[in-house]
Amino acid sequence: DGARRALRVLLAAARVVTSHMSEVVAEMYAIAPTPSIVRRVHAKGDGGAALAPAEFERLVLSRKMPVVVEGWDLGVDQEQWEPAGLKAACGEKRVSVHVSSCADLAWVPEKNFAFEFMPFSELVDRIWGAAPGEGKYLYLRSVGEKMRTRPADFAESFPDLARTIHLPMPFAHEALFSTALRVSSAGLTLWTHNDMMENLLVQVVGTKEVTLWPPSDAPNLYVEGSSSPCTPSSDLDQYPRLAAANGRSMRAYLRPGDVLYIPPLWYHHVRSLEASVSVNVFWRGLAPDAYARKDLYGNRDLPAGEKALELARSAGRAVREAQLPEPYASFYAERVTAELERALRL
Repeated sequence: DGARRALRVLLAAARVVTSHMSEVVAEMYAIAPTPSIVRRVHAKGDGGAALAPAEFERLVLSRKMPVVVEGWDLGVDQEQWEPAGLKAACGEKRVSVHVSSCADLAWVPEKNFAFEFMPFSELVDRIWGAAPGEGKYLYLRSVGEKMRTRPADFAESFPDLARTIHLPMPFAHEALFSTALRVSSAGLTLWTHNDMMENLLVQVVGTKEVTLWPPSDAPNLYVEGSSSPCTPSSDLDQYPRLAAANGRSMRAYLRPGDVLYIPPLWYHHVRSLEASVSVNVFWRGLAPDAYARKDLYGNRDLPAGEKALELARSAGRAVREAQLPEPYASFYAERVTAELERALRL
């Protein structure tokens, strides 16, 4: 018995030492938390039949969590989406392209790219190497034919290419908001942002890495509007709260044929591991009048939310302009927060 007790003491001591050493090693090497992997489901049920809308609602939409759906019957003829096929279907179409010397496109705190108009065939040649890239990274996010008044419509802008794919639309047709074609250089990353709409990202060519954070991490991502200056690997000395957000992040790796469901409000950062082509399907999960009327990209704050945010900013200004010293300033800031939570019954 004495030997067993001694052994238990030694084991307990070893656990303490091991735990402490793990913390020391993590601190020495700044080991970041590993994102959890996004759940995958198959587009066909156990019996081999495609998921009915009700089943898709239950397995995917109802949880409001990111999900990768694999095995969706997209009807893609892969040759049509290779460089030669893309040029044959869309070659002379003129498109507005993000062009940057930096692989990490940024919107905030400062835009680091310019827009260039070019034929679609030039975009393809510069991304897939048939023309000099000049050290530039290119990214197309298609817009509406009347870009100032209408959201993107993939079938209207690229009809020949649109006929070669069956986009998933597991919702009522009247809820459809927009469909957008995306083409990007290998290694390019798109700044972290969120959308108000329900979103399916359909990966057609190449592979992507998508990092996602829940809406509650907006303060930890230093969000400005719908965008964040943070990436998963941003400097934690500059953005210390990002460490907490990264501890709750999720990651998805997309292959051709994968469809990623991105719930409304979830922040996402997308990296093209290879030259990539994908299509977004955005739809409204709320009544149409809940959204901003002139929102062409699906990322403007809801009018009700915009009003609430302005009231919050007004409250902050009132406390700041009064130049209250501490602890009064913090006291009223906490009171305002508590009143808001009480009003919303959180």
